Amino acid sequence: SLLLKKNVPMKLIEFWHKHTHRIFILFILSVSVTFMVTLLPSKVKFKYEYIKGNPWMHEDLIAPYDFPIYKPAEEFNKEKDSLLRQIPNYFALDSNAVSGALRKFSYDLDSLQAHAYGNGRKNKFLTGLKVHGMRAMKNIYNNGIIETWKLPKDDRKDHNNIAVLNNNMAETRTAGTYFTPTIAYKAFADSISDYTKQYNTANLDTKELLKNFSLNKYIKPNLIYSPETEAKIRKSVLDNVSLTRGMVQAGQGIVQRGETVTPEIYKNLESLRREHEMNFGSTLQTFTSYLGKVIIIAILHAIYLLFVWNFRRETYNDRSKVLFLLLMINIVVLFSSITLKYNLVNLYLLPYAALPLIVKTFTDSRLAVFSHTITILIIGYFAPNGYEFIFVEFVAGMVILLKLDSLHRRNQLFIAVGVVILAYVISYFGLSVIHERSVELINWNKFLWFGGSGLLILIVFPLIFIIEKSFNFLSDLSLLELSDSNQPLLRLLSESAPGTFQHSMQVANLAESVVQQIGGNPLLARTGALYHDIGKMTNPMYFTENQIAGINIHKNLTEIESAQTIIAHVTDGVATAKKYNLPTQIVDFIKTHHGTGTTRYFVSMYKKNHPDQEINMQLFTYPGPKPFSIETGVVMMADSIEAASRSLPVYTEATINELVDRIIDYQVADGQFSETPLTFRDISKTKDILKNKLQNIYHARIQYPE
Repeated sequence: SLLLKKNVPMKLIEFWHKHTHRIFILFILSVSVTFMVTLLPSKVKFKYEYIKGNPWMHEDLIAPYDFPIYKPAEEFNKEKDSLLRQIPNYFALDSNAVSGALRKFSYDLDSLQAHAYGNGRKNKFLTGLKVHGMRAMKNIYNNGIIETWKLPKDDRKDHNNIAVLNNNMAETRTAGTYFTPTIAYKAFADSISDYTKQYNTANLDTKELLKNFSLNKYIKPNLIYSPETEAKIRKSVLDNVSLTRGMVQAGQGIVQRGETVTPEIYKNLESLRREHEMNFGSTLQTFTSYLGKVIIIAILHAIYLLFVWNFRRETYNDRSKVLFLLLMINIVVLFSSITLKYNLVNLYLLPYAALPLIVKTFTDSRLAVFSHTITILIIGYFAPNGYEFIFVEFVAGMVILLKLDSLHRRNQLFIAVGVVILAYVISYFGLSVIHERSVELINWNKFLWFGGSGLLILIVFPLIFIIEKSFNFLSDLSLLELSDSNQPLLRLLSESAPGTFQHSMQVANLAESVVQQIGGNPLLARTGALYHDIGKMTNPMYFTENQIAGINIHKNLTEIESAQTIIAHVTDGVATAKKYNLPTQIVDFIKTHHGTGTTRYFVSMYKKNHPDQEINMQLFTYPGPKPFSIETGVVMMADSIEAASRSLPVYTEATINELVDRIIDYQVADGQFSETPLTFRDISKTKDILKNKLQNIYHARIQYPE
């Protein structure tokens, strides 16, 4: 039993190591399904799809229960606006304003009379002015002076009516019957002016007497705008607006199969849908609905991963890639759910077409199409007008994938944005004409959202950079930067080992040409080829392409020492790549460009010089690993062919063909391509391309006369 207990942990450890990747896949699959199910709206979704003006394609529909007929949003909003337009602006009467103004006016005139003491004519004038002015002031304040500058700017209101609150009672009058401060001041000034004119003719200089007497300080608004009161009235009015008009009784027929969905039937269907989605039903019904969501989301996830497993096995085996794909889909669904839940913006503003573009950047077009399709199917479940959303977004996603083959130049993305916006507009216009049967009824505001969505696709540039750093991926944009010959490491290679640099350039051209025709990433093959021999910078003179004619440094070394020096350029290259922070995808080309092959020349020389000694092949063998992708396999072939072609004594079609066939056939027989997806057809095509390219490089030239 003790032995059994010791064996149990060992079996668990073995099981864990054997099935780690499967456990990882199941874990992130479960997390993704659970997360997405929580994002789906909790309300029950109406199962019928229908379009106003089209025939009812389902079975006869009978009202399952009593439900009210809800007013359409347009009708309800129109009714609200009409009622709000009728609400006047509310002002509160400030009863202290007139008494304060009268006291101030009386005090100021009394002061003037004190200065005019002993002058009977002036005293009589000022006494009369006081009586006349106070009478005029009372009339103006009794009429009312409104506080106009605090009125809200509301286009729904005509501002013709004003309600004045006095002791909790409201009196409504037209706005024109009240004074504004400007009109009140003019009326008061005119009244004072009329009174003083009779004294100007009696040899009394009233202007001199009243030169410091300011009238505007006595005219202040006594009707103060009351937004609090108006807000209460508005709330009371809106609370009393009915959402419904009429009822449909249980058992009453709503629509029959084949019957045209008229505006009246459409209103009843919308009311039933709204009532259905508002009522959750019993706990059992809620649980059943939740279970259904789990099944739907799990099915879509299973289909997606089965596709990846069957057709993109290298992606399935890469945990970072699987995590990246599921994370991208979850993020898009999350933003869509938040947008709808909080009604932030129109759903069409979100740049859904950016998703397939990002996925394609790090995988391929086919996986991008599948990722985009799965994503919009999930969002289409809870998006308004689900079919319309799925159709429009599917078209936009396909168009950007067809138009944008790669992200090598910035202008490509701008052109693709324009094409995507056009695809949005055309697809939505086509659907709208079918649904509305009239151009006038199309919601033209959505075209603005489509334009915004297209422009937001430009965020892929910073997103690609973030994803590269987060997942250690490599995009075409980074490959373009790395393949620039002005990169510090490539400049160092060209200066310290110019022959190797020229060799690498030729290998890059050959590899790129091959991968363009047999499939794969040509830019990755080119960039990997440029860096594959950077290890030769450590001892450049040990390699023939860098040696001066007539000088062979290997004459002073044994065969083993020479072989070890040549083999070391692989490990030296890896060390240099890490020092310069080259991506692991580029380092793979350095490791694999000789695979597990041998330094055949030094093996042959060792056997020749030591015929009686047993050879240790480990000392003459490259550390590997073997090439594992189309790109690394092609670079191995191009590297060997380019290097060997330099030693041909004569460049003819026959000698070039024999060289290419001999070297590649040896590599195939040695099993160097056994871990790549290269087929015999690919290898045969590679031979043909390399033969053609070498013949173009070494073709006979015309001898010009001296």
